[in-house]
Amino acid sequence: MGSLKQFRAVNVQKVMINAGTSQDIVNDFYEFLYICSGTGKLRKEGQEVSFENGDIFFVRRMKRYHVSAVSEVEVISIRFTEAGKSVLRGLIDKNSNVVVSFSKAQSPLNLKVRLENDDLALAKKVVFLMLEMNEHPEKNENLFYFQLLTLISVIERNLSFGENKNSKRSGGKSIDKILKHIHKNLKDPQMLSLPGLAETFRMPLHQLSIYFKQEMGISIKGYIGRERLRSTAHLLIQTADTISQICRSFGYADESHFYKRFKKEYGLSPSDYRLKASSTNPSETPSDRLISE
Repeated sequence: MGSLKQFRAVNVQKVMINAGTSQDIVNDFYEFLYICSGTGKLRKEGQEVSFENGDIFFVRRMKRYHVSAVSEVEVISIRFTEAGKSVLRGLIDKNSNVVVSFSKAQSPLNLKVRLENDDLALAKKVVFLMLEMNEHPEKNENLFYFQLLTLISVIERNLSFGENKNSKRSGGKSIDKILKHIHKNLKDPQMLSLPGLAETFRMPLHQLSIYFKQEMGISIKGYIGRERLRSTAHLLIQTADTISQICRSFGYADESHFYKRFKKEYGLSPSDYRLKASSTNPSETPSDRLISE
């Protein structure tokens, strides 16, 4: 979909795909694709869907996808780097209403987003406003995040983890509620014990484990561990707190165990991770620096 020029944290581009074009694409950035016009098919993660005007896709960094254009396709690509993602995560974490948006968008059950009429009109306005703002990215970079947050909020309320909005889930339980509970209590391990979660959501422990794995593609323990580490990485870069303080704030009783898990996840020790981010953005204060996850 065209070569990528170097950009800061967020970039918006209009891309044209000729009729009959069929190509594999993999990019070193996250991307929302808004289909302005044209038809075709997009395949990722072993699934393929048709697309048309108004459809939206979310593509994760370094994830290959394939586009086949039936007619000429006009796409607006909203691209953001790891640094941009970290800023968005910080904004999302302050708003419980959209805290699970990225998780939903990454679910294979939500390969394509099809918005309701009112939301489609709103999303279109936001996308084209961002495209216009991109004419002066040096002035508008901070504003991009608030527009992206609006877009994510609109997308989030049109998504589910495969739930039919007119049907009831097993036992009336929603994966959304479980995820929000997890993110709300990442600093309180006692609230995230598996027996405690099973009791909170009134599900047998084995049923909760199976249900979560089916919906998210990862075990509930694996998900909690990953999200806790992402939150510690966020604090390593955005605050001047010591590693010990961050470790304790998330309830890690054994600091050496935390170091091992962090290095396994990110390939660097917490101190090296912070140092690398600091050297990448030497002019920024700890509260301004960005995370890599």
